[in-house]
Amino acid sequence: MEYKLVGNSSAVGVLRTSDGVLIQPFPDSQDFIQYQNWIAQGNKPFPLNMQVTAYQAKQALLQANLYSQANSAVYSSNNQSLVIAWENATVFERESPFILNIQPTLNLSNNQIDDLFISASKIT
Repeated sequence: MEYKLVGNSSAVGVLRTSDGVLIQPFPDSQDFIQYQNWIAQGNKPFPLNMQVTAYQAKQALLQANLYSQANSAVYSSNNQSLVIAWENATVFERESPFILNIQPTLNLSNNQIDDLFISASKIT
């Protein structure tokens, strides 16, 4: 089972992705209890559609020792769209086609990608 944070800057909720149920934060809600147990097991929900600058993204990859691997993956992909995005994008979004295309090549889980985005968002 997986969950995703949904909302905006003033309100955030949790959506169970398997069936689209919005989890209400009521202490006696079985859905909420199940979500809390899932979190307690070390899981993390997909973040809100995170966006970081290209600089932040590439620095996070560098800090995680993944920059060279990502760079090689882009240029060996024979996918001109990936190359254009890598060279020219000013921002990268978590759910963008670029990220979804390069993720399997880097052999990174959703949690690892989320962690990279979180790390990148802290780079100034």
